[in-house]
Amino acid sequence: MPGQRLEVLVDQVRRSVLCLEKHAGDFGADARRLTVSGHSAGAHLASFLAATSPQETARSSLPSISGLMLASGIYDLSGIPDSFLRDEAQMTAAEATAWSPLTSNKLACPQRIIAFGSEETYPSHKQAAALHTQLHAQDSASELLPVPSLNHTSVVLDLADPAGYLGGRGANMISLL
Repeated sequence: MPGQRLEVLVDQVRRSVLCLEKHAGDFGADARRLTVSGHSAGAHLASFLAATSPQETARSSLPSISGLMLASGIYDLSGIPDSFLRDEAQMTAAEATAWSPLTSNKLACPQRIIAFGSEETYPSHKQAAALHTQLHAQDSASELLPVPSLNHTSVVLDLADPAGYLGGRGANMISLL
């Protein structure tokens, strides 16, 4: 952003994962064991692999995801149009509402971990808890996972490390499939 709008970015992520799903066997992977992890804006985009925007009129093609690891995600975009990011993102209030995971139509996903570092700011904690609460209210499984002593930067480093707490949880998610 601002070169492309959220609708385009979400569509690109979905099409990329659909392509991976379609060609998984070509590189020795099992499409039935597809999991996706994302951090910050990446967690926001990954969440739309198991959700649709209220403005989407046609049913989007979505991959069959076995698990989502959403780390330190941005689930409420409503503050961005008036934030320090306003000039960089050029996001409208309507776009923020339409593409906030908290206002999305959430779909079932066998495993969904909503993680955040305990040392992150209160809005990160609040948004993660709100998404988790919404999922449980509609009987969709999710796990809220505060990770001790990590912040917005160190949580992604931990996710990338198979010996780290989140990296280990991600590896475990895959091994259970």
